[in-house]
Amino acid sequence: MDGIRGQSFLVTGGFSLVGSHIAEHLLAAGAARVQLLDNGSIGHAGTVRSLCADERVHVLHADILRQDALMEACAGVDGVFHTAFFITTTLARDLATGMDVNIRGVLNVLEACRWQKVPKIVMSSSIAAYGHPTGEVVTEDAAFQPQGMKPAGALYGAAKLIGEQLCAFYQERHGVAYASLRYSTVYGERQHERGMHVIPMMAAWRAARAGQDTVSLQGDGTDRHDYVYAGDVARANLLAMTAGQGNYTIATGVSTPVDEVVRLVLQACGARTQVRYREVAGGNPNAYQSVPRFDIAKAGRELGWAPEVRLPDGLARMVAWCDANGA
Repeated sequence: MDGIRGQSFLVTGGFSLVGSHIAEHLLAAGAARVQLLDNGSIGHAGTVRSLCADERVHVLHADILRQDALMEACAGVDGVFHTAFFITTTLARDLATGMDVNIRGVLNVLEACRWQKVPKIVMSSSIAAYGHPTGEVVTEDAAFQPQGMKPAGALYGAAKLIGEQLCAFYQERHGVAYASLRYSTVYGERQHERGMHVIPMMAAWRAARAGQDTVSLQGDGTDRHDYVYAGDVARANLLAMTAGQGNYTIATGVSTPVDEVVRLVLQACGARTQVRYREVAGGNPNAYQSVPRFDIAKAGRELGWAPEVRLPDGLARMVAWCDANGA
């Protein structure tokens, strides 16, 4: 790929779901050097063991809250993919560290890019930057609407917006170009179990592989989410590094009920496990009975990106990886 082949890149959060898929795509596109920076506090090196067999991959055990480590990591790189963030569930468990990572971490990465003259950063953002939108279609210029969100989710979304504005500031003031990609629910190989919306699919996989007759899940299975395959997300990152500027929604534009996702996982497992739902006290905070369509037209126009992997196929790939690696 033009703009990737022969170049050197840093991926922060390199052990993560998205970070590891970006690294995989960079190698396939002919990158000369791929550095994976991670402190191992959430992800672990085992998720990228297969990638490390490639001599172009270099693992840096470091923390984005350490400016000196970032300065060293950014020396001589042609671009940074910043994926090192706390998601909502981990943020809620350790708010102080989570907000530090999600805001000051972005600032630290941008400072390192500025001083080391890294030309561009692609930041992993989220559709949480839209809050809890009420319109039928959501585009990149939609305002943040935290009404109806749990505090942790609203804080996560607000932190993403701050990160995007930090990127915009550094582009305007210091010439560090940026693109920010707002993902919907990401899933795929190297799947973790921390994301609120992927917990049901992983619970179904574990129940099936344990030979359980039933799997018990919170809610009633009708809440809907937009699920996007990690490989498609990685491809969007590479395209954004070579062509994009500003904010982009990276989703499918299609919402799927949790119950359908769970049954697709069980089908991929070849299991007859039954699904039972239990009521959540106070209602399900993640229930979106009517989900707006996340418009991905801008990513199509400016990046030439569109999702390619259908949900049943992506879930089958996820199941195959979990089976082979014990998740």
